[in-house]
Amino acid sequence: MAGILLLVAFNLIDFHHITTIVRTSARRQRCSPSRCWQRCSSNWEFAIYVGVMLSLLLYLNRTSHPGFVTLVADHEGQRQRFINVERKDLPECPQLKILRVDGSLFFGAVNHFAEELHAVAQESPEQRTS
Repeated sequence: MAGILLLVAFNLIDFHHITTIVRTSARRQRCSPSRCWQRCSSNWEFAIYVGVMLSLLLYLNRTSHPGFVTLVADHEGQRQRFINVERKDLPECPQLKILRVDGSLFFGAVNHFAEELHAVAQESPEQRTS
């Protein structure tokens, strides 16, 4: 009977999703051992609350800091498109800076958004208009 219970418990572990998490997100890598430790050291309800709170804090941190990518015009081909500056070594326009925001814009991201725009304006004042 104990062998059957161990086999069932082993089959409950989803190794595919664990390897996906390990490959994709460093934040989730740090969060998973703490949740596992909480489950083993305290009661299940408290461990679930801690896991939910950690996940919520990581989510709020990620969404309140959207990423900014500088784009440049790519004139190759028949269609003009904008691509990431880091993909190709194309020169930026000396008068205009094009930014793309990767992430959500909501009230929690306003401070980070304003600081990032201010930093971009300070880095390249020649691309700024009054």
